[in-house]
Amino acid sequence: MIPLSVTEAIKIIEKCFGGVEVKILDDDLSRKYPNEHCPLGYLGITITINGNRVFLKNEDCEHILESGSTIAEWIVYETVFSEEAINTKRLNNLHTLLD
Repeated sequence: MIPLSVTEAIKIIEKCFGGVEVKILDDDLSRKYPNEHCPLGYLGITITINGNRVFLKNEDCEHILESGSTIAEWIVYETVFSEEAINTKRLNNLHTLLD
């Protein structure tokens, strides 16, 4: 089950930059990306923003609810509008064409 804090944060994300499409891909929270700073991995959920897949950390959802749209806009920008996101999408489209 997805916590209310996550669904509320997603509603804020959907309003960024005049509106983006968000789809939830998981049925429940999961842990991903263990590293030296977070040995157990981050707790979160996999979503797509305008078709770009991203792991939305539960910690980020809490920050979105505390600060409003600032962090949500940063997540959307990094996922959809940044040069890296655009180049990744182009590369994925190229791989699709070549398959």
